[in-house]
Amino acid sequence: MLGILGIAVGFLMVFMAGVASRRNQTFWMWAFITFAILDFFTGIAYFIE
Repeated sequence: MLGILGIAVGFLMVFMAGVASRRNQTFWMWAFITFAILDFFTGIAYFIE
């Protein structure tokens, strides 16, 4: 359950990074991309466990 939630929040962060890049806010874009990568890895780890 936590793995699916982590992957879903990762997709949400990717979407928010796209919104930030459309508004030319590079700091928030890279912050959301970094958080999405970490969230995907934790989601996959919980999914495997």
